[in-house]
Amino acid sequence: MIVDFVSNVITLTGDRIDQPPKTLSSRVDICYIKGIAKINNGERLLLMLDLDKLLGEEF
Repeated sequence: MIVDFVSNVITLTGDRIDQPPKTLSSRVDICYIKGIAKINNGERLLLMLDLDKLLGEEF
């Protein structure tokens, strides 16, 4: 994958990454979400996407 611009890079340890809540699956397809992390003391929510599933493995 090639990107034009990166504004910020964040390093997270595994203990800061949670699984998507099951209640979310009733509204969206969570198979594309690898994990969720709260950053900046919970002020921001970061969704980590599974790009292989989202874009296809050949991409």
